[in-house]
Amino acid sequence: MSDWDQFLYWAKRLAAEVDLETEEREYKIEAAGRWRAAMEACRESREDWPVLIKRAAGRGNLVDRHAQTWLGNAIDSWGDALREAFVAVDASDNVTAIDEFHATLTGWGDYISPGDATTLASLVRMSHSPESFPPYRARFVTDWAHRVGEEIGQRPTERYVALLVLCDDLIRIASEHDLNVRDRLDAQGLAWRVMKYSPPVRWSPMDQAQLLAWRRGEDTATVSVARGEGVAPEVERGAWEVLGAEAFNATFKREVLQDQNCWPDEATCRRQAFRWLTRYNTRRRHSWCGYRSPIAYEALTAATLPSAA
Repeated sequence: MSDWDQFLYWAKRLAAEVDLETEEREYKIEAAGRWRAAMEACRESREDWPVLIKRAAGRGNLVDRHAQTWLGNAIDSWGDALREAFVAVDASDNVTAIDEFHATLTGWGDYISPGDATTLASLVRMSHSPESFPPYRARFVTDWAHRVGEEIGQRPTERYVALLVLCDDLIRIASEHDLNVRDRLDAQGLAWRVMKYSPPVRWSPMDQAQLLAWRRGEDTATVSVARGEGVAPEVERGAWEVLGAEAFNATFKREVLQDQNCWPDEATCRRQAFRWLTRYNTRRRHSWCGYRSPIAYEALTAATLPSAA
């Protein structure tokens, strides 16, 4: 598979596990509103601009702790000079203003990394249009670029443009692979999921290990997961064998019992179990078989079963 093919393989699987609208998109649109309010206060030189900047930067995971600390210290030390730097990058439609923003911040002698400066500038741009200007995080963008075979520069402008190009590439490629990616904000959210979220616990240990290995740039074909080598080998081997069954049973009980402790009688149990299993096999779509129902998948795939020993 090509580098993008591997990315899309994991993107499809992870997109089926989470509501990206709720977990990725909505809070970033809310964050854009907080940055918009902060920038308005900066432009108007209002007394509350430091509070609004700190509040905008401190909510969520869009600004790391180190950058938040730098920002708080800079507000205390440089005051209006920092406010004017934010106003300047906010007023410019040219992406090269991010380089000028970084140069201004470093000119005071208190080091800020190109990545952190790009993060802050990206959030200012996000305040105008989150759908067009998604948030930047340095390690995330670098790792994403490397996993799909792209290189990025070191200057803040080059870093941010790399994010926009990656998002545009994903939008274009996703349309060819039945992935719904509407804009750059969707693209950034899906990529963040692929590069940063923990593998779902319902996945097999091998699948989890392969995703983590791919993120590290390792060959997933060489991944192995040791089993039966712990302090209780037989118990460990048995646990691996029933892992899939346990996940299935947990889903069954959660969806059928729905917080009840048990069924009222055996007949009801049989009816509800049969109804759920019928839907599970004939109508419910599963990511592992190309988002088809198991019965549709079997109709398209010649299944060869091993002979019984």
